[in-house]
Amino acid sequence: MFIDRASHACNTELVGLETIDLDKTIGIALDFAEKDGNTLVIVVGGPEASGMVLTDGNMQKHEVIAKWAMHGMIHTGTMIPMFSYGPGSEYLQGIIKNTDLFFHIKKLLFNEYM
Repeated sequence: MFIDRASHACNTELVGLETIDLDKTIGIALDFAEKDGNTLVIVVGGPEASGMVLTDGNMQKHEVIAKWAMHGMIHTGTMIPMFSYGPGSEYLQGIIKNTDLFFHIKKLLFNEYM
């Protein structure tokens, strides 16, 4: 949610900070899922906003230079990423329409794939 708000504001620094927070959160969820063995982790992005393009930077200094193709409340046509890990993740691979994700999760919850 906050990555989306930062993108709408064309705030490169905040996009980076929120992405780091998301990465930490996903790491905690994946660690739990690996230990538990019965947890499916699904990470789905929202629509990309404002067309952020990384143009330069310095990895050693943790610097990113970005330009924004559009400004404001504009979503781009970029495909939305989805990643999954755990039991049932094999049903959530490849390109899936975002409107179908609900039905895949429902089938997994009610063991309809088995």
